[in-house]
Amino acid sequence: MSEIMTMVGLVYAILMITISLWLLRSGRMTRLLVITISVATSAIGFILVSPLVPVQMQALVLGQRVSGPNATISIVIILILIASSLMFGRAFCGYACPIGAVQEMAFMAPFKKVKIGGEKVRTVHALSSLVFFLGGLVSFSFLGPFGVKEFFNLDMISPWYYVFVGVLVIGMFVYRPFCRTVCPFGFFSSLFARRSRVGMGRKDGCRSCRACEKICPVEEAKCHQDGSGCFLCQRCSDICTRSAIGYARREGIKDD
Repeated sequence: MSEIMTMVGLVYAILMITISLWLLRSGRMTRLLVITISVATSAIGFILVSPLVPVQMQALVLGQRVSGPNATISIVIILILIASSLMFGRAFCGYACPIGAVQEMAFMAPFKKVKIGGEKVRTVHALSSLVFFLGGLVSFSFLGPFGVKEFFNLDMISPWYYVFVGVLVIGMFVYRPFCRTVCPFGFFSSLFARRSRVGMGRKDGCRSCRACEKICPVEEAKCHQDGSGCFLCQRCSDICTRSAIGYARREGIKDD
């Protein structure tokens, strides 16, 4: 049964990435659509408890799925989604991951935001990912205490459930804290997204008003950024009054 749910989750992820990419390339993606997608993806997380890719990565690292169809399915999912990051940017993280979706919705809470970006976040993320893999060598579940699986299982008896609730509370003030500092898949996705040939960027109509920089929660709207931290949230394109921001091939993006 778990394999079926995992496959359904994979189909949903691929379908959502495909639809989202079409909306992005056609210029039809809006902030309202991102919110709608986040609601749908969050629901998938609760219904299927899938696709929770970080949980699958943790199981593989701990050797819990070293044989049988589970291991094959998990590895295929991870490889497909990493490949999508290389080709299209962080579309999975932005639109098809339930863990990211619930954080996207949490950040909509009407509180003053704390913007944290740059090398400090990347360094913390790299270190946590290193701990994730080193922990696997001694059978330590780095992600276990964060309560991701318990949260989507609505296991309110487990104390770990409330740890992830705490993460969401932080997420009301800081954009996607789990995705940007803890998630091992998110770390690898950012490395591959850096090499992606497409992404959000300014076009020739840009007049350097910097409105996009002010609203971007991860400071990726600044010039000369590599796109590795961009979750395609569409805040920048929605606020641009000249329609000078869009999803395009990087060689067609204005960089000054």
